Amino acid sequence: VEMAYDNPSTSSWQDDDIMSVHYEIASSSSAWLYGNVNGNEMVSLTTNASRYSPSTGVTINANVLNPQTTSVSGESLAIAVTHDGTAVTSPSATSVSLAPGQVKNYAISWTPPTTNYQGYLVKATLSDSNGHVLNTSDTAVDVSSNWAKFPRYGFVTNFGDNYLQTLITNRLNLYHLDGVQFYDWQWKQHVPLAGTVSSPAASWENIDANINYKHSIESLISDVHADSAVAMNYNLVYGAWAGYGEDGSGVNYQWGLWWNNNCTNQSNFSLPSGFGTSNIYFFDPSNANWQDYIFNQESLAYDVYPFDGWQMDQLGTIVGDPVYNCSGTVVDPTSTFNGFITNAYDALGGNIVFNAPGQYGQSEVAANPDLTFLYTECWPANGQVTYDDLRTTIQNNTSMSSGAKSTVLAAYPDQDYANGFSTTDPGFLNTAGVLYEDSTIFASGGDHIELGDVDHMLDAPNYLNNNLLMEAPLQQSMVNYYNFLTAYENLLRDGLTDSSNTIDLPGGPSTSTNGSAGTVWTFARSKAGTDVLQFINLLNLTSTDWMDTDANQPAPSLQTNLQVKYYYTSSTSPTSVEVASPDVNAGGAQSLSFTTGTDSGGHYVSFTLPSLDYWDMAWVNY
Repeated sequence: VEMAYDNPSTSSWQDDDIMSVHYEIASSSSAWLYGNVNGNEMVSLTTNASRYSPSTGVTINANVLNPQTTSVSGESLAIAVTHDGTAVTSPSATSVSLAPGQVKNYAISWTPPTTNYQGYLVKATLSDSNGHVLNTSDTAVDVSSNWAKFPRYGFVTNFGDNYLQTLITNRLNLYHLDGVQFYDWQWKQHVPLAGTVSSPAASWENIDANINYKHSIESLISDVHADSAVAMNYNLVYGAWAGYGEDGSGVNYQWGLWWNNNCTNQSNFSLPSGFGTSNIYFFDPSNANWQDYIFNQESLAYDVYPFDGWQMDQLGTIVGDPVYNCSGTVVDPTSTFNGFITNAYDALGGNIVFNAPGQYGQSEVAANPDLTFLYTECWPANGQVTYDDLRTTIQNNTSMSSGAKSTVLAAYPDQDYANGFSTTDPGFLNTAGVLYEDSTIFASGGDHIELGDVDHMLDAPNYLNNNLLMEAPLQQSMVNYYNFLTAYENLLRDGLTDSSNTIDLPGGPSTSTNGSAGTVWTFARSKAGTDVLQFINLLNLTSTDWMDTDANQPAPSLQTNLQVKYYYTSSTSPTSVEVASPDVNAGGAQSLSFTTGTDSGGHYVSFTLPSLDYWDMAWVNY
């Protein structure tokens, strides 16, 4: 529920005039969306930044509610911090006292270890004066000097007048998103800055026929920076609006890509009615004049807006094959991207992220040292059909970059289903389909760009599409999943390599190593001293198509007490086995008893998974 009221003391809407209350109703009781309901007083837990440099203090904000008609005192708020299941020095407990109906923020300071590139799980426990636990809530902390190692990428799309910038960035920070793509913020693709550097426009109509406001973009960038996240400027590498030759921009048709070899019929993409332009015309990324022009245009935009880099986009095979330059020579666009990226970095600096839709051009650019990380927009038509194809895409990107770069996937679920709804008459995303997809991507060592604005989840390549909303259970799961991705980043995507070691479930359900429907999908990855085992529950599926086009993937059936037999190749024996899941206990780790032995398959360790909903991660330490 979102409630708004006008502050009579002001003449316009202000950020602090808006109160958003998110709750779900269950058994005639209400609970804050971000707390686990065990008592009368709920705790919501957030941090003051999405990422922290080493030696930077962390502020943990615990909001505590007293819904009773009497005062409450003598309660205790304790914070516990763990790294990969091991306790870390935590702040002292805080005394809690609340008046009737009072909501109070308790800002708790914590100094994390100075080790760079580490993730932590933070749990707050509210107890009464007798030590009985009333409530728990969880968040996570990433201590990393650079976002490129563990990107958690999100987006913003609304740059309207007096829009709720602070509310947006608070929501982005809730999911620990450390990079934010400013989608369609610009004026025209070939003239991103409206106005001039000395006199920038106060507002302009963008390609989506929306009015963007300078002050809103500036406020959003400022708030993103305040959360220690980076703000990425989105734009095509080779696009210009219809009429580019007459608008005074200076773009020359001779720089273009053409479907005919005599400089006629320029390659282009036609847009539906209602957009700011009828067509996007394509240019040769290797043309030196085009590069000089578009790099200068981006530089002018950076002079006004303090973006941290360029989210480069391209449209893959839509350009056409073959295409020609004005001299009649065939141009392979994939061969032009690497040089374009290098020259853009030399001209502009900053972060550079390059979209390879369907992996178009990825092999040519993956090793480029100027790329911040690798980014793939996945499409079934280009071979990314199943959950296993998503994992393979991440594996291929890791291989092509020699393990040097992380991967972010764009993969939009429920697309056909979404077409039956609209922004004014929305439906709901299929929670099960989203969680299978995120389990796959996160367990495989990748990130998924899917969350932005205020709890807006992508279901289409046009980021303004908001036909499907998240129901409360999916919102809660996203908080848990992104806490998990952050807290366990060192077990998910910190120098791990794929392992062919066997994982058996003796006497249990069928397993597969390729994500087959009707199985528990198992695979192992390793790093020094640790093997990480992934279990994804696909037992109820008849299709493993990640797009879940009709939004009908069924939820899994909970499995309990699964016997696991893992054949390890370490030269030393296991010393501990732990398990954690974003579906259980908000991601808290549990130590498991285990036995070891040897049979015809080699050395093994046996243990029992207490439960498996969507996804479990176990790790064996040596």
